[in-house]
Amino acid sequence: MENPKAQHLHVVVFDVPFPPDYGGAMDVYYRLKALKDSGIQLQLHVFDYGRGKPVELERLGDVHYYPRKRVLRYLFNRRPFIVTSRMNKELLERLKKDQHPILFEGIHTTWYLEDSDIRKRLTMVRMHNIEHDYYKGLMKHANGLKKLFFWWESIKLKKYEAIIQYATCVLAIKSSDAAHFERHNKHTLVVPASLPMEGMNATIEKTAPFALFHGNLSVTENERGAKWLINVLNSALTEDFPLIIAGKNPSDNLQKYADGKKVKIVKNPEEKEMNRLISSAHIHTLYSEVNSGTKLKFLSSLSANGHVLVNSGISGDVEKNEHFFSAESPESYLHTFRSLMHKEIREIDIQERRAWLENTFGIQNSVSIIKKALNNAPHSKAFP
Repeated sequence: MENPKAQHLHVVVFDVPFPPDYGGAMDVYYRLKALKDSGIQLQLHVFDYGRGKPVELERLGDVHYYPRKRVLRYLFNRRPFIVTSRMNKELLERLKKDQHPILFEGIHTTWYLEDSDIRKRLTMVRMHNIEHDYYKGLMKHANGLKKLFFWWESIKLKKYEAIIQYATCVLAIKSSDAAHFERHNKHTLVVPASLPMEGMNATIEKTAPFALFHGNLSVTENERGAKWLINVLNSALTEDFPLIIAGKNPSDNLQKYADGKKVKIVKNPEEKEMNRLISSAHIHTLYSEVNSGTKLKFLSSLSANGHVLVNSGISGDVEKNEHFFSAESPESYLHTFRSLMHKEIREIDIQERRAWLENTFGIQNSVSIIKKALNNAPHSKAFP
């Protein structure tokens, strides 16, 4: 007989996950959609700080929104700012109205994980990366007060991470992260990043002569990656083969950086336009100085039609293979880029790449892992 707890699930989300226009939103949204399609009734608890209340989330289940309170005094709390700014008593009251399982999306949302009543429930924490390492990486490339904030937040996150010991299980994004989290919680499962399977069924078509870098351009890591690409690729770019940089909220500084070069900045493209760019780019050029695991934009690029050129900061734990090109130094990146500009990508190459993607990152595998956890009590065979 099916465990009735498997039919309902509370999900506490750190940010509005629609539109799925950056890595964290993609991972959350496509997983929620797949869980809903599998028959699970979702109750979503979403922290909103500027992305609105899209009707698309209401199609996934009941949605409750909470403001993220970015209050100055929270900076001096012993807990990380990304956690304290998401505490909300109304959220706790709603969670306590029933005994349904709870999925906390990101360590950001775990303020109430150690609550005595919540600890009696079946709870899961989705860890998108080792957060204190991510903030340490951001610190290296920041200045002034921002550098100080990232440093202090990294220290607090490292200490706070132990809170995951109170969860029934932890859902790590990759195996090396899982090995790390097992220090705090031996019930750690690997649930790969949620690849949007819609792209797997996209038409295989000819690419257009341009390179593409896409992402949330308001994030320092992404702006630095875009500038690195402009510098490195500038000598190879032409009017007939430009670099397009597309994404959210590019700074004026980035726009000025691109001026006078064979580079086009596409500011805040609609979802349809972004999908068109991803589908038709001849080369996906992705670069990051911060290695915080496999980037979702890497997977979405692999599901498209063009060549994919990355560095290890983008590909993370994914072993090098014939489905993408990898380069670390500016010289090798430029050399590989030049070799790909007029290199045809065959239909069979794309078909094989998509088959590999579905086998490695298919969302149904992730849903199966989560449903197995939901269908078993904390001390059952699933969690010996």
